[in-house]
Amino acid sequence: MFNGKRVLYQGEVVGDIMVRGRYAWINVSDGVNATGIWIPKERVQIIGLKGDYEHHGDTVKIEGCLIEPAPSMGKIWISMSHLSRK
Repeated sequence: MFNGKRVLYQGEVVGDIMVRGRYAWINVSDGVNATGIWIPKERVQIIGLKGDYEHHGDTVKIEGCLIEPAPSMGKIWISMSHLSRK
């Protein structure tokens, strides 16, 4: 229904940054849900702090394309076109 739609998403960077070749996965929590964000590896440098159980991570704003995978592939994620730190 929303697959391929442009979205805005804002939240706290949490957990590890997982580099995969020229791209990286980050997880962003809006306080209720965490969503995977697929970003170019060079954009990782904008992130200063990653949240965990004892620390608050940077708040970021993402613009991108929502991807709804097949049910066997798991959760929705966002392919980022713009990332900014608040």
